[in-house]
Amino acid sequence: MEIEEEIPFPEKLQGILEERIFKRQLILWFFFKKKLTLREISEETGIPYSTVRDCIVKCKSEGNIDDKERSGRPSSVSLKDQSIIIEMQKADRRKPATAIHKELIEQGREVSYHQTLYTINSVFETVYSPYEIQLTIRNKEKE
Repeated sequence: MEIEEEIPFPEKLQGILEERIFKRQLILWFFFKKKLTLREISEETGIPYSTVRDCIVKCKSEGNIDDKERSGRPSSVSLKDQSIIIEMQKADRRKPATAIHKELIEQGREVSYHQTLYTINSVFETVYSPYEIQLTIRNKEKE
């Protein structure tokens, strides 16, 4: 399928840093101006069909194609908090992550338990002590 006319806004979109916004505007241009079907838009642009469909549904329902702020995701642990967690673990290697997390909360640090656990697991290797195997009398004789 050939495009007869040029896309009307390429110079306007050259300044946009995010490629996602460009793709969304391109999808909407094909859908509303060129009157192409979702399948034709997908074939023409190389964008997956589900992405084309979701973009058009979002535009029709919200009237907006911009990204939204996400909520609920905690920020990453600062380098200072990471170094404090590492030093606490080095001081006592048998101390569990829950105890370290409680100490951090008492100090007024805003670090979640999962961030504490992730920091410990990414820096330190977990080592399990071997079990002492009890030999039967018959196996002791074989030694």
